[in-house]
Amino acid sequence: MSTPLLDVRNLKTVFGTGDDAVTAVDGVSFSLKAGQSLGIIGESGSGKTVTAFSILRLVSRPGRIVEGSIRFEGEELLTKSAREITRLRGRKMSMILQDPMSSLNPVFRVGNQIEEAVLLAAGDERGSRSQARKRSEELLQMVRIPEPASRARQYPHQMSGGMRQRVVSAIALAGNPRLLIADEPTTSLDVTTQLQFLDLIRDLHATLGFALIFISHDLGIIERVCSDVAVMYAGRIVETGSTAEVFSEPAHPYTRGLLRSAPDISRRVKTLDSIKGQPPDPRTWPMGCRFAMRCPAIMDQCVKTYPPVINLNHGQRVAHDVACWLHQAETTDGYDGR
Repeated sequence: MSTPLLDVRNLKTVFGTGDDAVTAVDGVSFSLKAGQSLGIIGESGSGKTVTAFSILRLVSRPGRIVEGSIRFEGEELLTKSAREITRLRGRKMSMILQDPMSSLNPVFRVGNQIEEAVLLAAGDERGSRSQARKRSEELLQMVRIPEPASRARQYPHQMSGGMRQRVVSAIALAGNPRLLIADEPTTSLDVTTQLQFLDLIRDLHATLGFALIFISHDLGIIERVCSDVAVMYAGRIVETGSTAEVFSEPAHPYTRGLLRSAPDISRRVKTLDSIKGQPPDPRTWPMGCRFAMRCPAIMDQCVKTYPPVINLNHGQRVAHDVACWLHQAETTDGYDGR
């Protein structure tokens, strides 16, 4: 088997100290192959964004990574210096954030901001401005912004939300990264613009071949964009597999609850299903399964011990893994995935 592009093992990220310490990401493990698209879903506060920031080493005080391993292209990122990590960001790894207005500088033209990213990615901050300008216009055209030369002279406030998010995408692609992380990039967009942007990301992924991590709480978005999915709950990944299999045959009660709560235009219902209760306090995670007190299938074992990760496909090439005691008896191929 080839070495994965990104391999995250037992990642643990904590905010604060002492009794007020919050473990936002607690033992997360997953891998990503070159060119693969992985969606990470879960409700707010499940640890999705902190996982992404941890991978890029963007977690700042009072947050800190206290345990685990993050290997990119076979190299351990957690032992690299801040200078080395800075050189990786924008070149081999990039990120698209939720709000384009907070990502763009309002007092500089968008073309200048893309040019700066191009020069930084090339490692030549004093390089040819004319070449950088040409490349910035090529990037604007790549993200389907019409009349790139004139648009490059505009300021962020002169563009629509969809346009601004495309500009942010152009900046993220300036260094032709091998890994692109998109953190709920459609949150501020209307439905029509959202669909256009998703199709753009999907086409760019197919054309440029970068690996993609797409973070969202919207199941429909993940189904549209990603071949694989990881479901997060309370700081941990509870289910992973191909998007088609996980969504058609969800194994974890939390995943089932998420799918039941999503609206379905093919059937008429008076009220949508919902997951009862609230997630546990991250300052004092329970010993057992963190979904246990909200789970309709709770058993005694659930509140005593966190379940091991079970491979439902019995070691097949396309894995479907779940951390749930309901499936413990179905296979002996389990391992501690915390």
